Amino acid sequence: MSKRTFKYSESAMDRLAESVRKTSKGIKSLISDMQDKTDAQLQGWSERSESRQAQLNLDEGVGDRTGELTNALDEAAKALDEINEMAHEAEVRNVAVLD
Repeated sequence: MSKRTFKYSESAMDRLAESVRKTSKGIKSLISDMQDKTDAQLQGWSERSESRQAQLNLDEGVGDRTGELTNALDEAAKALDEINEMAHEAEVRNVAVLD
């Protein structure tokens, strides 16, 4: 059986967490911009029309799903930060044991 090793890189974990945060922020911005542009294009539509109601319902669904996605990404970034902190603490304890 081969021996498994774990190599931890604090900087790599920092980059990964930052990338996840950046992705979340980018998605929020992209969807917000899309919704703003759609609203501007459809400003003259009556909100009582069937087509406008369908668009508003779809827009609400997109907003809800986007929120779920970005919340999950934000939670993932927090978890990565926690893992990073735990790994750092373990590294500090291991050095203390060696001293």
